[in-house]
Order: sequence, then structure tokens, then C-alpha cells
Amino acid sequence: MLMNNLRSGTFVKWVMVIVVVTFVGTIFFAWGMDLDGGGGMGAQSTVAEIDGKKIPYKQFNDDLMNRYRSERRDEELPASRLEKMREDLFQQYIAQHILEQAIKSLKLTASTDELVAYFRSNPPPGLAENEYFMTNGVFDTLKYHQFLDSPEAYKVQGMAMLEKYHSEYTIPVNQLQVLMSYTPKVTDLETKIALRNRDEKASLEWVFVPAMSMQVAPEAVTEKEINEWYKANSDTFKTEGMAELEYVEFAKQPSIADEESIKREIDEIAVRLGAGESFTALAFEISEDGSAKDSGSLGFFGKGAMVKPFEDAAYALKPGQISAPIRTQFGWHIIQCVERNDKEDKINCRHILLKIQPSIETVDGLKEKADTLAERIKRGEKLQDIAAKDGLQYARTGVFKKGAPVPGFQGESRFVSGLSPFAFSSDKKADAFENEEAVYVFSSLKRSKSGVAPLEFVKDDIKSRLLAFKRMEAAKAKAEAVYSAVTSGATLKDAAARDSLVCIYGADSIASRESPLPMIGAATKAVHAAFALADGAVTKPLEAGNNGYAVVRKIAKAGISPDLNNQSAIAELRQQTQQQQQYYTYGIWFEMKREGMKITNNVDAFYYQ
Repeated sequence: MLMNNLRSGTFVKWVMVIVVVTFVGTIFFAWGMDLDGGGGMGAQSTVAEIDGKKIPYKQFNDDLMNRYRSERRDEELPASRLEKMREDLFQQYIAQHILEQAIKSLKLTASTDELVAYFRSNPPPGLAENEYFMTNGVFDTLKYHQFLDSPEAYKVQGMAMLEKYHSEYTIPVNQLQVLMSYTPKVTDLETKIALRNRDEKASLEWVFVPAMSMQVAPEAVTEKEINEWYKANSDTFKTEGMAELEYVEFAKQPSIADEESIKREIDEIAVRLGAGESFTALAFEISEDGSAKDSGSLGFFGKGAMVKPFEDAAYALKPGQISAPIRTQFGWHIIQCVERNDKEDKINCRHILLKIQPSIETVDGLKEKADTLAERIKRGEKLQDIAAKDGLQYARTGVFKKGAPVPGFQGESRFVSGLSPFAFSSDKKADAFENEEAVYVFSSLKRSKSGVAPLEFVKDDIKSRLLAFKRMEAAKAKAEAVYSAVTSGATLKDAAARDSLVCIYGADSIASRESPLPMIGAATKAVHAAFALADGAVTKPLEAGNNGYAVVRKIAKAGISPDLNNQSAIAELRQQTQQQQQYYTYGIWFEMKREGMKITNNVDAFYYQ
């Protein structure tokens, strides 16, 4: 019966409706591909441009809503996740453009055989779960292949859409990945060296001089050095935009009136309980705690599990008794003891919690203050002057790049919705914002457009790099003093003790060349050099990553040397190393392509309320 249905053109068209609807809702279509033959998107509002290719708002928003629906499920997504979702989608458009350009330049296409093979191995979304392709509850490949073999399957518009997408994008992308995998092969010699580095062990001791412990005055970096560094390395400062904001915050703290109001509420609940109302019903209805869904049940707990005021009040109750209101750091509680387990000294309790939170009136008052302050800035006053005059805490975000989190405002509780769009897309000089913790007034200090960042935006970064370089030079000099003491007869431990505030002594009896040693890090020049020495010898001062300099002594080999002719180990490690090299090459290729692109990103402006 089913096979007859499969041969029916009506059934094929009906199934293809399922395929196409599911497909559209779950995958990211190749941007700009005229899959439905309609085209005509150019007249719509443009959210961004990538190498002159416009991204229409409708298409971006449709893709965003598809992603939102697939991730949301039954829960509301926080604003921080929504902003990241928009940024991730935009980056996906960039990656897709890079792939499309590579496919075009290499003239990659899918043959009929490749397309058929792809369809036979990759059922479209929706079919794999469709009951008509199931046998005993399991997807039946034979039924699916018989469906593909029906001539009617390829005559409906939906199938043509899928054919076009896979032949012009999916399969060529797979071909591109295969081409990218043909990186220089890892040789037997390279693999043996990697095996030795990983598995050969020795006991080491060292003195490490961390660069951060070196005292280098900020004035040691001159304006001339900063300007010269900027000119010599300007290509490294390409950006889609940079900004810096200043701000003051009004913390959402409950007022005295709020505290008194919540105390009255908890007292009223205590009266209702005393009059005989159900504790479980009130807990379910009123409690502001996650246990409310379980009618306030906390289950059994022992001493030390709860904060002290709560524990003392709970343990003083007999089964069935209800406490007076108890104040803890979490708010006001009323506790009911359900039962006790004296043998294990545990109790089973319920509670009702009212959190001490600022009222709507209190928060509205903070918003009014923030709005008034923002208006003063718009009229020409400076935020820093206002903060000093009014006794407000003033701060700056520091410079950040477009698309990056605003410094100091990462995480769900700190995230400020609309802040990044304000920083880059708004013409407003100042505005009021809020999150769970506070109401803020932000003011723009500076903004830059895409391209090479102006010196003023990267000056502090350059200065930090130059200071780090000078600290490394100072650490090297200190390490050379340690080395000199050791070559004159001192032990490493004694040499470190002469300047224990700076020099850090350490030892490890089973280190490899790539072991992450305390403070030093992993696979450093200093450790690699030590392994090449005779037992008891010490290295000259060598870099330990970018963290500082180290002098390392190889005490002796530890354990059995690895078998460098173990073909099984060599084959396994070669495969791992080759894969890592492919990922690295692929990533470098992507980054190089991206750096050469002209990108205009106005996505945030479309979603900034």
C-alpha cells in the first residue's frame, strides 16, 4: 500500500511540502541564492554590506527568527543571548560569503552523480522522522530510496529548491573542505619528534622570572615609540568600528520604605497562617523562591546546609509548627517544620520567602534621575563634572570593538540591552539604560568607523604592548643574573632565594617537553632546551612563552624513553597532528579572506529600541 502511495504524484507533492517547510525552518539558506526564482530583494532595507553585497533586513530577520525559534523552545531567551545570536548570524553571513567566493573562483560544481549520492545519503529534514518512511518505528532507507527513484519526486518546485541549494552550495562546500585538507602532510620524522615531545619524561628544576613582577614605569614608553609602533603595525589595527563609553550607575537597592513594606507583607502572611490558611497553598501562590512550585518544600537538610538564622529558626521547630518571620540575607522567611529525623539530625521543612527588592516606585525614581542627568549631558554638561558635583561614581568602559562585549557588562545580570547599538549606531550623545542590577547613564566618549583604527583608539593598547616588551627585557636581565650565580656555583634554589620577591623556584620529577609547568606554561623554549642538555646542566635564560624568562636544569631522565618506532602510536599521532594542522590552515585561510573584505555592519541599529 505504501509503495503504491509513493508512486503517486499527489503523495510525492504532499511529502515535498513537508520537506520544504521543515528544510526552510531549520537550515541556513545560501545568502543571495535565488532559490525560488523570485529574486527582487534589492529594494528592501539593508542591514549590512559585505564586499558590496547587501543583506536585506527581511532576509536577515527571517533567518534570525528561524534560529530564535529553534533555540527558544519553551523558555524565553535573555537579551544577552539575543544580541549574541544576531552577531553570530552576521558572522555566519561573512563566512558564507567567503565560501561562495571560493566556490566561484575555483569553479566548483556538483555532478549529477554527486547530487544523487548526496540525496541518497542525506535525507532532507522532515523525512527521517516521517511515519511514511518508518518500518517498525525506524527510518527505512529502502522506502526513502524508492521515493527518490520516483520521477514525480523531481518535478515539484520544492525538490528543485533542494537540488539547487545542494548542487550550488552544500556539495561545493564539501569539495572545498576536501581541497583544504590537502595541506602539507605530516612526515614520519615530524611525528616521531611530536611523540618524543609528548612522551619523553625528565625531572626538572627551574627559576622563573615573571615579566609582570618587573617594575617598569609607564613613563618608560615614550610618545615617539607609540607613534613608531602604530605606523609600523597599522595593518593590525583594522576594525569594523571601535568605541569608548563613560557612565554612572544608580544601583537598584531597596529603600527604607521598601524594607518596611516587605516587612508588613510578611507579617500579614504570618497572620493569615495563624488564622488557619494553608501553608502549602500560600507558599505556592506567594513565595518568591524556586521551591514555590513545590509548595515551598525544601526537603530534608542537615546543619550547615542553610544560612545560620534560617537554620536556628528551623531546628527550633517541632513537626507542624510554623516560625515567626525570619530575616536572612535572602529576604524574609516563614518556615514550617514538616518532620524531623533525630537519628540523622535532619529536618524536612517548607518555607515562604519574600525577597527584599526595590519597588517599582523606587526603580521609577532611579529612571527619572537618569533621564534628567542624560538631558543635562545633551545640553552640554560633562558627565564626569556632574558625577564629581553630585557625588556619583564615574567610570569608563575602555575602548572596545564592534561586535565584542562591552567591557564590564558581560553576563546575563550585567548585560545592558541596546548598549552596543548605542555605542556604534546612535547619534545620541547620552542615554539612560538599565539591567537587573542598576539604572545607568551612558555617554559616548569616542567612536570610530570601520577601517584602520585611529591612533587615539589604540594608543593604550600599544602602550600596554610596549610596556610588556620592556618588562620582558627586565625579566631577561634578572634571569641572566640568576644564570650567572648558578654558573658561579650557586644552586638554582639558592639563586632564587637571593631575590625571592621576584624569582620563583620550582621542580617537577615527571615533566615532558610539553608539560604545563606552574607559572612557566607548556611547551616553552626554556623547557625544550633543557631536554636537549646532559643530566645536571642548566639552560641559559630563555623565554617561557610571553610570561617571562626561565633558567631550567635537567636533573635526569625519568621513566622509559618512548618507542619512536611504534608504528601504531606514530599513525595515531600523525592523524591527530594532521587534523590539527588542517583546522589551523582552514582558520588562517578564513581570517586572511576576512581581513581583505569591506564590511559595513548596521545590524544593531535595526534592533535598537
